[in-house]
Amino acid sequence: MSFSEVAEDNAGAIALYRAAGFGECGRRKGYYRRAGGAVDALVLAKDLDT
Repeated sequence: MSFSEVAEDNAGAIALYRAAGFGECGRRKGYYRRAGGAVDALVLAKDLDT
C-alpha cells in the first residue's frame, strides 16, 4: 500500500493521483493553513499489489 496526501483545493494534484489509481481513504481537517483559512488534507492510498 502506498499513501500520499494533498490539499483538497489542489484540483490538479488530485486529478493526477486519481489517474494513477489513488483513492481517498481519509481526511485531516484543517491540516493546511492558508491566508483565507484552513484547508483539509485528503489522505490517498493505492494498493501496489494489484
